[in-house]
This record gives sequence, structure tokens and C-alpha cells, in this order.
Amino acid sequence: MAALPDKEKLLRNFTRCANWEEKYLYIIELGAAPGRS
Repeated sequence: MAALPDKEKLLRNFTRCANWEEKYLYIIELGAAPGRS
């Protein structure tokens, strides 16, 4: 299993998102497998 980026950094980026749509897209981006975009 690949090492995840710093959790605090991820949370800081996540809370910086202005609205639910940005958060949703951010989650998708985090969960997207390479080559699936």
C-alpha cells in the first residue's frame, strides 16, 4: 500500500475548499487511480 501524504496537510487543503462541490471534486481527485482520468 502506498504511503499517504501528510494527513494534516490533506485536512488543511480540504477545509480550505469553499463549498461542498470543491470538497467532492477534491475527494474524487484523491481517490482517482492513475490512468483513470
